[in-house]
Amino acid sequence: MTVAAVSVSVSLSLSPSAGTLLKTASAGACPLREEALVLVSYGGSGLVELNDGSRRPCKFKRSVGRPLCGDRVTVERADAESVVVAAITPRHNEFVRVGPHGRKQPIAANLDQVLIVVAPAPEPSRDLVERYLVAVHGLGLKPVLVLNKAELMDTAGLAEELQEVEIIHHLTLGEAPYIAGDMKGHFRLNDCFVGANPRDAVNEGRADYVPVHLHEMPRHRRRTGHRCPHLPHLQRPRQ
Repeated sequence: MTVAAVSVSVSLSLSPSAGTLLKTASAGACPLREEALVLVSYGGSGLVELNDGSRRPCKFKRSVGRPLCGDRVTVERADAESVVVAAITPRHNEFVRVGPHGRKQPIAANLDQVLIVVAPAPEPSRDLVERYLVAVHGLGLKPVLVLNKAELMDTAGLAEELQEVEIIHHLTLGEAPYIAGDMKGHFRLNDCFVGANPRDAVNEGRADYVPVHLHEMPRHRRRTGHRCPHLPHLQRPRQ
C-alpha cells in the first residue's frame, strides 16, 4: 500500500508493502535484476524496497529518468549493497503540484490513499485544503482529513458546530477537554490505550478503545497498511 500524508508543507510517506517484514540491506545479495518499490527519491539517488522486504540505496540512470516515491521499478545490482534503477513501470496515477511559473511537479505515484493533515492552530488555509481535496479526488481516491494537535482545539467554540466527530489517539495524554461530559454528541474519542484521562469516558460509554498490545501495532501496520483504530474496537453501550 502506498500512502501519502499531505500537510501544508506537503510531506509524503510510504508504508511498507502489506505482509512484508522489513529487513536491513545486508540481508543477503539481491538477484541481478528484479522489481522494487521506490520509498525515497531525491536528486539522482534514493531508497528502494525489494521483493524480500529489504531496503537498498539506489542510483537513477539519466536515460531512465528520475522515479517518484511509490513507483514500481526494475533494478539491477550495482554492488553488494546498492542497486541501479533500469526501468520505471507505467504508473496508474500521479500526485502533482504546480510549481513556479505554473509548471507541474509530480511528487508521488501509484497512491492508494492520501491523508490531508491539518492542525487547529494556526488556522489552516481553507483554500489550500480544498485544493488538496480536489487534487485527491482527481486521482479517483477518497481523501482522509486528519486533525493533528487536537488538544489545541477551542472545543467550547466548536461544539455547537460539530456533531459526532471521532478523535483517534494511540494514547491520550495531557488536557483533553473534548472528552468532558458536556462534549457528548459532539466529540467521541477512540483510544488504543486507556490511560487516566479517558477512563471515565470509556466506562460511561462516551469513548471507545481498541484492545491491542503495543508490540502488535507495527506488525499490524505492516500487514494491513492501517493504524490501530481500524482493528475491531470495543464500544460500551451509549447512554
